[in-house]
Amino acid sequence: INLEPKLEGALIGVSIRSRKTGQILYEHLGNTRLHPASNMKIFTCAVGLEVLGEEYTFPTELWIDGDIVGQRLEGNLYIKGKGDPTLLDKDFEQLAKIIKEKGIQEISGNIIGDDTWYDSIRLSQDLNWNDEHYYYGAQVSALTASPNEDYDSGTVMLTISPGKSEGDTPEIVLTPKTKYIKVLNKATTLETNHEEEEADIMVTREHGSNIVVVEGTIPKYSASINEWVAVWEPTEYALEIFCRSLKKNGISCS
Repeated sequence: INLEPKLEGALIGVSIRSRKTGQILYEHLGNTRLHPASNMKIFTCAVGLEVLGEEYTFPTELWIDGDIVGQRLEGNLYIKGKGDPTLLDKDFEQLAKIIKEKGIQEISGNIIGDDTWYDSIRLSQDLNWNDEHYYYGAQVSALTASPNEDYDSGTVMLTISPGKSEGDTPEIVLTPKTKYIKVLNKATTLETNHEEEEADIMVTREHGSNIVVVEGTIPKYSASINEWVAVWEPTEYALEIFCRSLKKNGISCS
């Protein structure tokens, strides 16, 4: 067998079984423990479709534990997530409008994010700390948010544009607009006459925090670039977006 040189030393495990009997039809290193590849998503999706069906949707619920007196909720408001990874800023806006339509203008209690539909384990045991800030290393939560319709849940998108002059710090716009992360902008705008010069930007997040560091260079005439960073504790991230939506709709809350 002539192997691709890049695969020298690599291990490939295959185990094929009969769906009806469980009998092994073919295997190669079938009992060797390996990291699952991305094609495992195919099986996960197939099982989800089989168990949940094509029409299943992941609900997000609003609950209260008090009474509505006039225009005031005398109690707490809960937003309960049940695993929807597609919640956008506009969806939290719609949830806030539902509260407004109930005639509530003030909430005396707390706004509570309920993520107990899933367990509290946020990351897989073997995820490298160096990968935590990437979109594919985002933490798991039953209540989370996505920046756009790519649905990279648990992340914030940073749109980075060059400054006006050489040495200026680039402009950074967050999607969604959130104060949940703090951006330390250490990048600089580069003066260059080479049209092929590309941005060399690195975005990292300090472990255990939501301090995001942007470093590197971006050419003065470069187009804007998008970078995604996974947040620490996505439940609180979603809750911050929801609370901002409530206040935007004129609902007073602590």
